[in-house]
Amino acid sequence: MTNANAPAVILAAGTCTGAGTSVALVVACQTLSEQVASGRIESAEVHIPRGANEARAAAVGLTVREQTRVAAIVEELFGRHRAGTYIGFADRLPLMGRSAGSTIMVVQNPHLYEPSNAPSIGGLARTALTWWAKRSATTADLIICATNASSEALLRAIPTVDRTRIEVRLIRPQTPPARTGLSPEIRRVLLLGDLYAYKRFDVALDGIRTWAESTGVAREVEVIHCGAVQDREATEAFEEAIRRASSAGLAVSVRGSVSHDEAMEELARADLLVSASEVETQGLTILEALAVGVPVVARAIGPVESVAGDAYQRFAQDGGGEEVAEAIGAIVALDARERLVERGLGKADIGVGWDLLPVGLSSAT
Repeated sequence: MTNANAPAVILAAGTCTGAGTSVALVVACQTLSEQVASGRIESAEVHIPRGANEARAAAVGLTVREQTRVAAIVEELFGRHRAGTYIGFADRLPLMGRSAGSTIMVVQNPHLYEPSNAPSIGGLARTALTWWAKRSATTADLIICATNASSEALLRAIPTVDRTRIEVRLIRPQTPPARTGLSPEIRRVLLLGDLYAYKRFDVALDGIRTWAESTGVAREVEVIHCGAVQDREATEAFEEAIRRASSAGLAVSVRGSVSHDEAMEELARADLLVSASEVETQGLTILEALAVGVPVVARAIGPVESVAGDAYQRFAQDGGGEEVAEAIGAIVALDARERLVERGLGKADIGVGWDLLPVGLSSAT
């Protein structure tokens, strides 16, 4: 029996295309589907980017509208759709009038609130999105952040926001079961995520190359990258790093865009995951690596610290290839990697779900 007070929900995510964001969207759709089926909410409509097939598949029992980027931006500007609850999925709520009885802003881009932490991101678009995000934060009835670090960044940037309107809820993606045992040597290294400038895959690869050359194992190491091309400059920088790595003898395999299941298969086969990203919403790939049992080397940014704590090998926020190489060198010994994996398996609380609705909504009666 459906709760008489259950709301109709619109989840507006029609411009979200990054790999991590896509996983978050799939999990959000799955959670909404479960809530519709249980009667907690009356109905839900999700607006997703055209071609977001995994999100569409997760939206069982929901109304799905695929949108072009232009259509999605028009909707975000004017808020023409009305519902009991409107969820703006990427730091944006409609600018022109209130679109629902209650509005929820999901923080997907914490770098908008701390520009100095993301030197690779800039320009007029960044300025406009930052203004839009801050305006949305001041009008939202509820703000959902994936980590404490994102919440604190927002509060530092907009001290007038009422802390009681912010809730921190971890995205919990489904991952394969933890694998058994690690390889004695680091020979298969994974880079996972779409090619954006702030992901700094060029730095990660340069660091892997530096470590492999210094230890004489360059011709024994394979580096695999899975992720779509999103940024021309980032792609050019990565291609230059690939040329340097190849000249040193490393085998570099670029898989391009893959499904989440394929990405998880690659993760389960990896000896090490390396991330040099300057920005993360939560660090989904790192959380998944912890759950699978893969050692992680990553930049020590706030969201990664929140998710991984003492279960990963960190390098400095402003670190480059040399710092990546030093971090890899610190966990070459099998027992060092085993300690990280043991901590990670204890920390990775995995189970599908990302509830974006107010906690106070009662269950079906």
